[in-house]
Amino acid sequence: MATTYWRGDDRTGSLWIKFYPQKGAKAERLSLETTDSCRADLIRRRVDLEIELRRPELRGLELPSRLIEILDLAAPPQPPATPAILLPPFFGGAFPGGVMPASPLIEEVLAEFLAYIAVENAPHHAQNKTGYLKKFFGAARMGLPGDEKGVFTGKTLEDVKAGDVRKMIDGLPVATKTKKHHREAFHALFEFAMKYGFFIPVNFRYPNPMSALPGYHEKNKPIVYLSQAEKDHLFEMLKPAPSVRAAAGLMIHGGLRRAEALWLRKQDISPDLRFFSVVNKTDEEKDIESTLKTGERAVPIVPDLKRILEPYLETLDTEWLVPSPTGLLWIGENFGDKHRTLLRANKLQHTCLIYRHTFATDRAREGWSLFRIAKAMGNSIAVCEKYYAAFIDPSIA
Repeated sequence: MATTYWRGDDRTGSLWIKFYPQKGAKAERLSLETTDSCRADLIRRRVDLEIELRRPELRGLELPSRLIEILDLAAPPQPPATPAILLPPFFGGAFPGGVMPASPLIEEVLAEFLAYIAVENAPHHAQNKTGYLKKFFGAARMGLPGDEKGVFTGKTLEDVKAGDVRKMIDGLPVATKTKKHHREAFHALFEFAMKYGFFIPVNFRYPNPMSALPGYHEKNKPIVYLSQAEKDHLFEMLKPAPSVRAAAGLMIHGGLRRAEALWLRKQDISPDLRFFSVVNKTDEEKDIESTLKTGERAVPIVPDLKRILEPYLETLDTEWLVPSPTGLLWIGENFGDKHRTLLRANKLQHTCLIYRHTFATDRAREGWSLFRIAKAMGNSIAVCEKYYAAFIDPSIA
């Protein structure tokens, strides 16, 4: 909503107006060239009406002919009785002939978005988003190699309908969590397009059309965690692969995510083995940066993890706590392949998420508070309460 204010000392200057031409736009400030507060208020109301009438869903709205006759909307506008004020180009004459400029082609928008996420996102996150979008738009229209034909036949971003995206996502033979990632990629595309002027929203209450997609939330999914016998068997089985065994220990007894475990260095472990620090860092050799999901934190080393780390550290001769076979930082996908190969050889199907669930449920049974569990895992208290509150022993909590 527009507002008026005085500019000058003791109201000897003039009245000015402040308004936002559209949602998310930069505020405009203009002199109304008057000291008449009544006229200024009328102008403010006019500006509010002009902004409302330029909403896309109202701009192209056709009214019944009878309604036009009654309201006399077909008559040419009468000249104003008082001098008109100069408004920014957004009001009146903003577009030649009153026609909005043509929307950019989808190829242009996608090229800009890919360049944006290449800088703003970690390489694997950018790669995942690119893969999700490629299934809908096709490799050729995204200027990428590949045989994906895509299902989109429109020309601009306005032609991307939530129903078509939902139909594509629903038809994918993937887990609900992966469908959620697809939704997030399309939502991010439209957020980018709105921010940089590639897309003008139609619904100002819900400007991002992809908000209409289902949330793809996993409902009533049980928490899977390892028993003590399963943990013992796992660590015994992983002895021939010390670095993978150490990573599993960091996730099971330290609550780390896979990427967090792989990015740890020896210097992140306190000399007395009381805690380790999860901090952002850079791999100079590969020229990449870590991307912590929830910020930096310190995690206590529980006795079970200390028993794994003590003999392991004595033989470790690299700076990385969980080095790859070449002594460098593991690539996440390569570590995952190695981990799965070792487990499948012993008919196991554990995942890194199961390891984190094991840490949380073990700590809850030991009487840790939800706040302490959340801080150690880099989660919110609300998330920990949702998944792990039922595992807290009420007699010691």
